[in-house]
Amino acid sequence: QIVHDFPGPLNGARCAAYHTAIYDDPEVMRYLPGGAPRPIERAREVMDYLEASWQQFDFGGFALCLRDDDRLIGHIGLLKISRANPPTDEVELFYAIARPFWGRGYITEAARAVIDDGFGRRGLERIVAVAVPENTASRRVMEKLGMTFLGLTRRYYDTELAYYAIEKSQWQG
Repeated sequence: QIVHDFPGPLNGARCAAYHTAIYDDPEVMRYLPGGAPRPIERAREVMDYLEASWQQFDFGGFALCLRDDDRLIGHIGLLKISRANPPTDEVELFYAIARPFWGRGYITEAARAVIDDGFGRRGLERIVAVAVPENTASRRVMEKLGMTFLGLTRRYYDTELAYYAIEKSQWQG
């Protein structure tokens, strides 16, 4: 039902739409590390970071768009975790979706494709994911994907998060 790639650069109007869908919605941001709406400059920084990840590691972020139109409804992808204490080489599955599209299975569908790609073409051996502990919907997605809850951690993004992981040998695709 969704297309998970970058159907064009996320700048200008696309960046503004991305910002409105994710970073400017207090209800969406309540469930993301940081917890509060962010300025459009932050959306631009994220887009630049995702682009740099593709160039440096050959993986990064994807725009989530509905198959029948080009409307951006969220993002998903794999990133090296850059804000960890101590530093780590772990690769994180990350995602966010605009509120009108919550609960429709889009993230689970896209995450399966992203994890398949991570363990397949990208040759990863382990993928982790984190969520605000109160974000039960996101945690259910991680569990549907076969990820194991490893506990709560303050190691990432300067806040307490639920920490999940899956090994390549566990992946059922």
